[in-house]
Amino acid sequence: MLSHRGMLQDNSCPRCNNNIETTIHCLRDCDVVKNVWKSVGYTNNMFYQGVDIYVWLRSGLDSPSTFLFMAAIWLIWCTRNKLCFNNEIVSQFSLRLQIGNFALLLRACFLTQQMVTTTKLVKWNALGSTDMILNVDGSSIGNPGASGFGGLIRNSDGAWVHGFSGNIGFSNILHAELMALYHGLLLAWELNIKDLQCYSDSATAIKLITEPVDKWHHYAAIILTIKDIIARDWRVRISHTLREGNACADYLAKLGARNNEVLSIIASPPVGLNLLLLADASGTYFYR
Repeated sequence: MLSHRGMLQDNSCPRCNNNIETTIHCLRDCDVVKNVWKSVGYTNNMFYQGVDIYVWLRSGLDSPSTFLFMAAIWLIWCTRNKLCFNNEIVSQFSLRLQIGNFALLLRACFLTQQMVTTTKLVKWNALGSTDMILNVDGSSIGNPGASGFGGLIRNSDGAWVHGFSGNIGFSNILHAELMALYHGLLLAWELNIKDLQCYSDSATAIKLITEPVDKWHHYAAIILTIKDIIARDWRVRISHTLREGNACADYLAKLGARNNEVLSIIASPPVGLNLLLLADASGTYFYR
């Protein structure tokens, strides 16, 4: 990186000395740095895939571990500069502790600010429906970018019934949100559910399917298809929820955006979803 700015002749990584030091190598791909990421919990191989630094950074910032990700990025960069400018080596053990402490500090500062600026509390099934409950969401990494959708059906106690996720390729968040509604409603119909409460955190998508359709709208065909499904012989209510009340669907939408499957019907909940399902079933409130 210093070589790129004309400050050094050698452009090799100062940590591993095995590769050219690009930004993505410096922050993620260097073997020394990989060990740091793995030591703080990033063990999934998907985390190390892709070469677009901006897509990777956005994905990390949009993840549930955003504070840990921000702390790790900053301190990995700082320790690299200490090595380059001061010839100071920070041990992996020390760096791991610093990252953990900094992540906790970021989280505390952020949550304190949120609690000061708003007192709104959000939970799953905020309307208290006793029918079968469908939550849907879309995800677009870049918007436009790699996009997917996902959702799940539960009973009013929060017990898993069925889930789904899918990938729509390079698109935008509105397209993903509409596809989530389409596949979620279709799955509920195929399961012979006759009374359904559907939650989406996209006010725009809900507005499009509850108001008259502009035939020139880019997604008019999808919107009309969704309207036709809703008009079938069953009882469906579409309601808006805030993102904090839609966490499980958000997880599945991100799963869809990162996979290549056009549509996956999920009979059993993924392991990574268990804590979110438990929080919803327990009626946990989250600060908005």
